[in-house]
Amino acid sequence: MIARLTPDEIHEQDCHTLEVTVTAEQIDRFAAVTGDISPLHMDAEFARQRGFNDRVSHGVLTLGFFSQLVGVHLPGENALLQSVNVRFLAPVYPSDRLRIDAVVDHCSMESGVIVLKIMASRCASDEIVAKGKIQVGFTQRSKHELNERRG
Repeated sequence: MIARLTPDEIHEQDCHTLEVTVTAEQIDRFAAVTGDISPLHMDAEFARQRGFNDRVSHGVLTLGFFSQLVGVHLPGENALLQSVNVRFLAPVYPSDRLRIDAVVDHCSMESGVIVLKIMASRCASDEIVAKGKIQVGFTQRSKHELNERRG
């Protein structure tokens, strides 16, 4: 189910977590859609020769899980992704289970914007693989503003 939060329903320190498993099939489909067929992503032996444990998932695939959290859970349906600032700290491999965490760092009802601190970590080891901030606007005004317009 998709959340439908408006700016007035979100507060600083609100949080949401989801878990996802990165699969070889997701990496292959992402490569097919984007055309990024770098051997680092597609060839396990090539990646091992470069010092990695296996082929490496695209960083932007991990970013896609951040987008899922925003567009489905916090705030959900009313989300309008405005900016993303992410650092990729460790490689993600096929079969990695990731925990995606978001905490509301700033919320402005006046501008209808929230800023989320985001982080992805490996569930098995708690190693952080990516972290950053996302600014989110809203496609629907707050319930307070909608009621003032009607009144």
